[in-house]
This record gives sequence, structure tokens and C-alpha cells, in this order.
Amino acid sequence: MSAPLRIVQVSPFDPRRNELGGPLELIRQLAAHFNDGHNSIRTVAPGIVQAGSVGGLPGLILCQELCHYRTVSITRLRPLKGAIQTSNVVLIHGYRHWLPVCAARECRRLGLPYVVHLHGMLNREFRSWVKKWVFDRAVGRSMLTAACTVVCSSQREATLARRILPELSRITVLPHGVGAGTAEDHGISRSETLGTLGINPELSLVVTMGRINRSKNFEATIRGVRRLPGVALIVVGPPEDRSYWSYLQHIAKQEGLGGRVRFLPGIYGAAKRSLLAAADAFVSTSHLDSFSMVVAEAIEQRTPVVYPEWLGIAEYVQGSGVYPLPSTSPNDVAEAIRKAIEGPRVEHGVVERLMWPNILCSYEQLFRRLLDNAGDPVEGDASSGLSE
Repeated sequence: MSAPLRIVQVSPFDPRRNELGGPLELIRQLAAHFNDGHNSIRTVAPGIVQAGSVGGLPGLILCQELCHYRTVSITRLRPLKGAIQTSNVVLIHGYRHWLPVCAARECRRLGLPYVVHLHGMLNREFRSWVKKWVFDRAVGRSMLTAACTVVCSSQREATLARRILPELSRITVLPHGVGAGTAEDHGISRSETLGTLGINPELSLVVTMGRINRSKNFEATIRGVRRLPGVALIVVGPPEDRSYWSYLQHIAKQEGLGGRVRFLPGIYGAAKRSLLAAADAFVSTSHLDSFSMVVAEAIEQRTPVVYPEWLGIAEYVQGSGVYPLPSTSPNDVAEAIRKAIEGPRVEHGVVERLMWPNILCSYEQLFRRLLDNAGDPVEGDASSGLSE
């Protein structure tokens, strides 16, 4: 029998909050997969120090902020250091945050192998690019180059990482996974979902979803739908940027959508799956996404999807019901939505390679290689067909 993996995953994301796909779901899946009696995994995340199961994470360790009320307390790192000292491999989620930085430094001090999953955080565009540049020069460069490997969720993200940090040579490409099941599997009908939301069933329904910030470019979807009479639009997402949230509502009013558009601050779990399944098309017009988890989740519900061809998800899906955009101009968006509504649903098996069992197996192979190589740097194929 192989040696047990004693994994610590370090996350800057609050495990008690909801999210529209992405890092937290991966963290939860890893926690469930590796707590199997032979291997073990613990998760360290920011919060008030306690142990237990929070947000579906057994063995969660919450670590207080390092800086609090303008004071720095190194003693607050004890939970993090104690967890790392009992591990044989560390997976660090995220990048520009005090917890991943402290975890990487502790791993280097102990000579432990660690992996950094970027989760799209290396990009400097749109917000605070000067602060990000300073962080990269002062801390980030050494943190990433000392890792055994850096995980990117797509070749696009890997290319971007090499452009920002040319010395970053060890990269493994692993996508996020899906596998929550379809709304039909859970016995939720389209008419029930539309009735709950108060949507006229005679209208075709378009859904767009994501964190409400300017990088997501929701206005392109609104302007595209405006050119399609008989189509209703639902915009879903936690309003990270309140001014942008108000701006989108102003755009919808300006474009004359009136009662054909609704804004919802967030839908999660089964309600999110039922909404994606009820849609006649799911649309993303994001300027940049290293992967775009919600597009994969829409495809899992067999909903036709429209998304820019430069998103990371484009590397993994193709077939009927999939409509990549050459641009996010209103005419291109409207034409793609029209084809999606009039065309067939997504074929079964389009996201087969993204199912969680395949992704988790790839992570296990990656961690085994780290142990077998005694923590030496690794690069490339963590699983056939999934990595560089």
C-alpha cells in the first residue's frame, strides 16, 4: 500500500460564505476525497480560531487575521504552523493574501513540498494593478518560483502566468470540476422554477451569472438581449461593486428592457442548478476568466452556452449547444444567443472529462509524484489529457 498523504490545504477564502462556483467547491471536494481513512487532509482558512466542521469541511482550522487593529501578532499563525508541521504536502489556494504567503514561508523553512493554485489571482488587470505589481516584486515572485509546481486551471492562465513571471517554469494545468447532478436528477421542473421567479413561460429565458464587478462585462449581455424581442434576462451575482450593480440596472432601463430583465443578488446550491436548467441559454461576456466555472455548471445542466472564445473553459468543451463568441459586440452576442435558443440542448458527455472523480484523481497523482520525488519540482502532465 502507498504511503498515506497528510495534506494541508491553505485557503484565503472564507469557508462559511456562498459562492457561484470556483475555489470553495474544489476545496470541499478535496476535503471529502482525501479524508478516506488512509489519507487525511486539513484545511486552514481565515477566521476566528476554532476546530470542527464548517461549510462542509471536516477538520477545518480557522486562523485569525495576522494584522488586527494595526497590530501584528505572530502568535496568530500558530494554528497554521501546527497544521503544516504535521503534513507531508501542502496545497496553497490563492496568491495575494497574507495566509498563502505565510504558509509558503513556513513550508520553505521546514523543507516541505508545496503547490500553489492560482485561481485566476495572478492577473493584474482592472483592479489595483500597481499594488499587485509591488506584491509580485516584493513577495509573490519568490513564493511562486519556490513551489514544486503552480496549478493553473487552463492553458490561457498558464500563458498569462509565464508572461507576468517569465522565470515561472513549473506549471501544471488542471481544470475545475463539476458533478452536482442536473435539476432533473433532483426532481425540479422548469415550470416550477419559472413560477417561483415570476418569469413569463412564453418568453425565452437567458441567464448570466457571476461576481458583479466590471471585469465580467455584464452590460454586453444586456445590450445583446435588447436586440432579441421575446427574450427575458436574469442577471445573478453577489454585488461586489455596488456602483457597477447600479450601473447595470441603469443600462437595462436605458436599453428599454423594462420587465424583461431581473437582477438577483445571489442564488446558490439547488436553486442555482434549477435556474441554469430552466434557461434557454446561459451567457457569459466576461473580459477575462481563467476558467469560468459557471459555464461548466450550465453545460452540466445541458443548457446551451454562449461565452467569449478567450475564456479558459473553451479549451475543455465543444459540440452542439456550445457557442464561442469572437467578440462581445451587441450584434455578435445577440446572434449567438439566437442560435443557442433555437438550437439543440448540450449533448450528454460534453463535460465528461471535467467530472469530479477525474479531477480528484489528477490531484492525487500530482501529490503522489511530489512524495515519490521527495518534493523535487514537478511540471506537466498530472493526468492524461488534463495537464500540460
